[in-house]
Amino acid sequence: MSHAWTPSSNVLPLEGNQVHVWKINLLQPPARIEQLKLVLSQAELTKANQFHKADDGRRYIAAHGALRELLARYLRIRADALTFSDSDKGKPSLSTEYSASGLQFNLSHSHELALLAAVKSRKIGIDVEHLRNLPNAEAIAGRFFTVEEREALARLPASNRTAAFFICWTRKEALLKSTGEGLSKPIDTWNVSHDLSGSAGSVAIACRTCASLVWELTDLRPADGYVGACAVEGTGCALTTFELVGAS
Repeated sequence: MSHAWTPSSNVLPLEGNQVHVWKINLLQPPARIEQLKLVLSQAELTKANQFHKADDGRRYIAAHGALRELLARYLRIRADALTFSDSDKGKPSLSTEYSASGLQFNLSHSHELALLAAVKSRKIGIDVEHLRNLPNAEAIAGRFFTVEEREALARLPASNRTAAFFICWTRKEALLKSTGEGLSKPIDTWNVSHDLSGSAGSVAIACRTCASLVWELTDLRPADGYVGACAVEGTGCALTTFELVGAS
């Protein structure tokens, strides 16, 4: 399913079942990177400086600076004033002082692109991957994919398996991130092998071991050479996609 990515620098209010997904270009000019550094916390700046490759640090600043800018616009506060907390599984969320807003979010980035998903009062997860050759893809699938998922991949022509692997991976990762448990949850919790062409749109996925039994999973094609997926607790969500443009 193809989504139109509407260029915008402003956020619309999140209401009811609305889900907003933002595409963020991480390849930013030096002046923009310096601007984004100003909204990061000292801990975030320290982490950015710890990357061995300068490009990885730049991408971290671009992704997390944009994350702060967008969340701050939803909350109508200064981006550098935002504070976060992590679950015991490491999933970040807004600090309890913002709990009345109901705002939930998740961020993912790969190569030069990031995706941010935002919703109110529902669990949410998102994942994006840059399509690339993975020599150990079969081993990864053997460890993390269900039997049904591995069989669906094996039925495809060899030329289609790289894209299908990442479509399957982003679906699974988005779902696992939405629970806040990541890959600590057993691999047979979800089966996401439906239509590995990435054109399935949104489907309801059952989870046998979650308190919320049904989640809505949406395939995303944010740019050439990238695939993604967004998972939201419950059903009936209205997902809108935006592309972040302009500086704050």
